[in-house]
Amino acid sequence: MPEEEKLLTEAIRQSTTWLRGCRSLTDAQSDIKNSDRNRVAVSLFHLAMEHHSSILHLARTKHYGSAFALIRSQLEAYIRGVWIHRCATQKEIAHFLANNQPPKIEQLIINIESLPVFENGSLSRFKKKIWKISCDFNHGGYAQISWRLSGNKIVSDFGDEQIIMLLNIANTFTLQTVTELSVLAESEDMAQKVKAIHEEEFGSKHSSSVI
Repeated sequence: MPEEEKLLTEAIRQSTTWLRGCRSLTDAQSDIKNSDRNRVAVSLFHLAMEHHSSILHLARTKHYGSAFALIRSQLEAYIRGVWIHRCATQKEIAHFLANNQPPKIEQLIINIESLPVFENGSLSRFKKKIWKISCDFNHGGYAQISWRLSGNKIVSDFGDEQIIMLLNIANTFTLQTVTELSVLAESEDMAQKVKAIHEEEFGSKHSSSVI
């Protein structure tokens, strides 16, 4: 097996083990306080993790274009969840539930980064870095097209390095998501366990509470 293929196989294994460990923590969480805010936020975080699971499945089955298209969905579910959990007023939550119209993602990030834990601006920098290409993948733009044209053939021509990068992004957002869930659940035990699982799989240099 070529070296790059081995690296991709290992990246898929790591991501699978990591997500399974996260689910073991979140599925066991049953004492979150009942409120519209918490129900909506938890639902969005659950959706973000489901997108990660789908990215993994698509990567295993080599449906790489569809896998890349989901990274924007994972990012948006996470950001909306954080905004609902930490920033939204009761009126804004009610409006979201009635009309399905949250503020634009730029405004959500501005609100989120007004909070001390996010004030370093890393979330907005990361969004700026990947947003254009993630929208391109999501809507069938040039990036999707260019990785399907090889000479006179139309094939999926994604490199292993790109797939590994995608998995690393999905892994990071799942770390952020479960960390945020631990805050919502007021569970320091959950926060410590998710950090330990992440360090065991990826090493301490990749562990961070902010992107």
